[in-house]
Amino acid sequence: MTADRRRQTADFAAVGGQWSAVGSMIAIVDYGMGNLRSVQKAFEKIGVTARIVPFPRDLERARGIVLPGVGAFGQAMENLRAIGWDVALRDA
Repeated sequence: MTADRRRQTADFAAVGGQWSAVGSMIAIVDYGMGNLRSVQKAFEKIGVTARIVPFPRDLERARGIVLPGVGAFGQAMENLRAIGWDVALRDA
């Protein structure tokens, strides 16, 4: 078994095939816009655990970050700033 495969196996919890280790989930940023559940379901379809995260501090546990797009990104940026996501996303 390669070192990469050992790391993946160590990160993967046996129960229900869920990723559980710190830094092993994909964070879907909940900033009050976008179809978050559809994004989460797309990740589930390919076997990747993605969680909808409501707080900037949740990014610390993420392996990757998804900022769901919307047509009116100006309004999206206002929402991100209003609830403190802008700084956390810039620093992540």
